[in-house]
Amino acid sequence: MRRLITSAVLGLSLSGPALAGDVALIVGNDAYGDLPRNPAGDEVLGAVRALERAGVTVISGENRRAADLDRLFGDFLKALEEGDAPNRVAVILSGQFAETANDAYFLPVDADDETDINTVRDTGLALSAVLSVLAAAPGEALLVLGEGRDSGALGAYLSYGATLPSVPQGVTVLRGAASDVADFARETLAARETPTVNAAEVDYGLIAEGYLPRGRVFFAAQDSAQPATESGGITAPAPLPRVNEAELWATTRQADTIGAYRSYLDAFPDGPNAETARKMIREIETEPFRAERLAEQGLRLSREDKRSIQRNLTLLEFDPRGIDGLFGRGSRAAIGSWQGANGFAATTYLTGNQIALLASQAERRAAELEEEARIRRELQEREDRAYWQQTGALGDAPGLRAYLRRYPDGVFAEVAQERLRVLEEAAQAEAAQREQIAWQIAEDENTVEAYRDFLRDFPDGALAEEAKARIDAMSRSPEEIRAEERAREAEENLGMSRRTRTLIEDRLAKLGLKPGKVDGDFDDNTRRAIRRYQDARGLPVTGYVNQNTVVRLMADSLFR
Repeated sequence: MRRLITSAVLGLSLSGPALAGDVALIVGNDAYGDLPRNPAGDEVLGAVRALERAGVTVISGENRRAADLDRLFGDFLKALEEGDAPNRVAVILSGQFAETANDAYFLPVDADDETDINTVRDTGLALSAVLSVLAAAPGEALLVLGEGRDSGALGAYLSYGATLPSVPQGVTVLRGAASDVADFARETLAARETPTVNAAEVDYGLIAEGYLPRGRVFFAAQDSAQPATESGGITAPAPLPRVNEAELWATTRQADTIGAYRSYLDAFPDGPNAETARKMIREIETEPFRAERLAEQGLRLSREDKRSIQRNLTLLEFDPRGIDGLFGRGSRAAIGSWQGANGFAATTYLTGNQIALLASQAERRAAELEEEARIRRELQEREDRAYWQQTGALGDAPGLRAYLRRYPDGVFAEVAQERLRVLEEAAQAEAAQREQIAWQIAEDENTVEAYRDFLRDFPDGALAEEAKARIDAMSRSPEEIRAEERAREAEENLGMSRRTRTLIEDRLAKLGLKPGKVDGDFDDNTRRAIRRYQDARGLPVTGYVNQNTVVRLMADSLFR
């Protein structure tokens, strides 16, 4: 199937057959198995029905596996080949992408984190192939990419991302966070009212490259009738513009300034690009913060640069709604809030000096948080050690249990548990046979009622205190159980790879919090270490990590 599609792509791009009038391919993948989920991936399909009502032929699919993705792309090519009028062609892909040094691939939902370079070529949809198809409709071709969260590693020579090979002439490319792309597709592209590139950049924070006809609505309604000549024939197409005009227009578009467009109009007031030049002048004059946007683009921030900025904003309590290296509306709003709080114009676009100031503030805040945590930790340890002297240090079971109830993750928790274990084993050895049998029955059932039955029969038995402790442990309120479940779900939604989990354990170990073996498996020791960390830093104590806990962990490790 892969060879058949490759042949079809080459045939379409080289021979240029007739394209169907307004055709779109829309694929939304969110339910990845081994890779990080893309929660907003399928939301892009919300644009399908509106586009179909507008007369666009839409080939769409949700959560496609490799074989299904092949067939869907084949259906798209067939729709193009069967058309009878060259018109507009759009491809919208939302999900996870992998890139090599020479190409990028849209990944099917059955891709895994061990996908290597050969596998991705066989199972992913190559963006170079998509661009080859779109190149057959210069000036009428649109590629929109909604990128999922970047988490963990892929196989050798691969990384998350959708860095494109060279964009063919006449193809418009828009890309950004999956949620922003979904909003853009539903609210702007399908609505067919607002200029497409303008809205993508200004309203949704998408990155635009390639052919950028600002001021134009991509799927605008068109009158298919052509004016007839006096003899009844169809008016011949306008002759090609002169070379000098074309060269001047290319230079004008590259400069993209009011002065350049006015110079073009002075030379060619009725030229083929005159109306576009006038629209661009109006756009430049009316677009707020255009200079700031272009200045930030000139910084050529990498995805890692943007992640660093998002982490710094989070440390300073300006929530960018995710640390994914994509500046969507959440990140822009956070930047604007930070700028306003620091006396800058809230343009939502950063300058080099502002980025440096933001980093400096975040570094200082991280140091402050760590110092606050150190003071809090020292105070807690003093209280912990004092209570140990009053209870667990006496060496009896009631004292050990009293200590563990107040400080289940305390400085002496492991010692108390070990000593308590020894005492319990001794108590079990000394107990009478009848008590031993009753205790075994209670342990086998392991319910609150079973331990209560044991206490009714042996209120002064050697294991009475242990039975009470287990009843206490099992008698959690519904609110506590629901809170733990929410914390567990929040950690699962992070989609952390084993590598990330191992890094978290390593950070906890270096902070002296005793997470146990550093192997990427969160066991009871790891949970205790996480609770210790959260408690010392005034975070909600759950034993599970969320975005704020991870950000604080990484900041603590950087500024120790």
